[in-house]
Amino acid sequence: MAGLVGPAGKVFAEEIADTAIQSLHERIKTFDPGNVTIVKGTSDNPLLPPDSLAAVLVVNSYHHFVQHEAMLEQIRRALKPGGRLVIADYSLPGHRSRSRDAQVSNHEIAPDMVRAELQRARYQVVRCEDPLVKRKLFAWGYSIQRGDLWLMVAVRPK
Repeated sequence: MAGLVGPAGKVFAEEIADTAIQSLHERIKTFDPGNVTIVKGTSDNPLLPPDSLAAVLVVNSYHHFVQHEAMLEQIRRALKPGGRLVIADYSLPGHRSRSRDAQVSNHEIAPDMVRAELQRARYQVVRCEDPLVKRKLFAWGYSIQRGDLWLMVAVRPK
């Protein structure tokens, strides 16, 4: 992301787990991008600066949000009006009718469930690619992905 925003841009690498924070510090030490700030958030607040971000990217992590309502509210507060929240996560089509807890226990979540949660949190969903990447069937079973990767783009209303 640091390269995508360029030297004048800024990236906040947010995480709540200490081991992941340590890994981020090691990557920054190794690659020295110069425009990345590590932020240790909490399970209900990413602790990002309010009204300041053009976009937030959440990849293969939304299903880990234990307090998703509070987290969505705090992310919305961090986005500038018109800012985008992009979520990519996995979901097996056969599991999508299961409860949220059952899906999360399989490290996945259905895009329709996330769409409803985003709408309740006052986001405008503008795009959903489902699937973005389809899992592949091999003679010995499915590939390493546990399900189809989907992508959703939502906007903080202006």
